[in-house]
Amino acid sequence: MGRRRYGDRRRLKESYSGFQTSEYEYEYEYESITMRYILFTKLFREQSIEQLIETAKRAGVDGLDLCVRNGYPVNPGNARVELPKAAKRLREAGLIIPMISAATDLTDPSSDISETLFRACHDAGIRDIKIGYWPFKGPDYWKQVAAARKQIEAFAVLGSKYGVRTCLHTHSGSNLGVNASALMHLLRGMNPSHVAAYLDPGHLALNGEPLPMAFDMTAQYLALVAIKDANWEIQPGKPRRSKFVPLGEGLVDWSEMLRILHASKFQGPLSFHSEYDDFPAPQIFEQTKRDVQYMRKLEAALIR
Repeated sequence: MGRRRYGDRRRLKESYSGFQTSEYEYEYEYESITMRYILFTKLFREQSIEQLIETAKRAGVDGLDLCVRNGYPVNPGNARVELPKAAKRLREAGLIIPMISAATDLTDPSSDISETLFRACHDAGIRDIKIGYWPFKGPDYWKQVAAARKQIEAFAVLGSKYGVRTCLHTHSGSNLGVNASALMHLLRGMNPSHVAAYLDPGHLALNGEPLPMAFDMTAQYLALVAIKDANWEIQPGKPRRSKFVPLGEGLVDWSEMLRILHASKFQGPLSFHSEYDDFPAPQIFEQTKRDVQYMRKLEAALIR
């Protein structure tokens, strides 16, 4: 992105003019020549908000993708109070919180939890919420897609009430929206101000399209990108299984992804998932820090 230089001061305005209500506008100010990097807090569930602030700063990210799930400091039971407080504290610390990640089974827009989380996001000034997944139950794929689309449309209505955008994440395995093509079965024809695509190149490397195709077909809807690398682990006589690995050690061509995103003027956020389940906690942090440094180095080389 040659139009930007070190030290540029830019104001990013998160506007909801596409929603039925126009009163919800939030502004985040940041200094960067790169996209915004945020840390997904899934594997940091024991940390308080203050500890997460320290972890984010030490890891070199710009903010958090906050897990709002049972067992976390901010959860559906306390989100109405604690999410706005957490967002305020993060911003006071110079960090951003552009999104939260709800539970992976949050697919009912009429549930009390959905109402609670969307309202809490509005009160906290958070634009995006990642909802859950619809597992493929077979047979009759298209009937299941039609049913899921009805629920997504209802999420869009809920989001328009609060100025919050519903984001669907590509996840390998037997899920509707398993890759960009399948995700567009769910999103196509909907208002991208209300519902959006959350592409995950790691999962796409396992069950998806080439990155240029995936990003092109979702361009109108793209809001978020997940950062994790993946490989197939193959052992003689056993079914292959997927494994998440440090950035640069898996199947994803990160330089290609960055070229695509910069060419489209995408500014992020990029959410670093750090899903190193078999690592001890200190090693998860150290690997996350290396992943962030790896991505910043690739991005810096791209924009020289």
